[in-house]
Amino acid sequence: MDERSEVVRRALDYPHAIPKRSFVQVGERSVALGEVEVDLAQRTALRPDRDFETFVAECAAAAVSLRDFACQTLAKRRRAKRASSP
Repeated sequence: MDERSEVVRRALDYPHAIPKRSFVQVGERSVALGEVEVDLAQRTALRPDRDFETFVAECAAAAVSLRDFACQTLAKRRRAKRASSP
């Protein structure tokens, strides 16, 4: 199984139910939308034309891309540091 499929599988196996209502994450708390003032212009909702599995797959792909970028950046820094060392 490739890494992306593994991430999707683990996300779909996550033990918590899909939220039944809208909420806002405030620090470590999940607060019902309407209990706090939120600038909705700065937020975007999930697109209704995507199903949850597609959304999870897109997140997994983004996470893998971010990890690859971080690894490449670290490798470049290490090479540069070795090249500048006497």
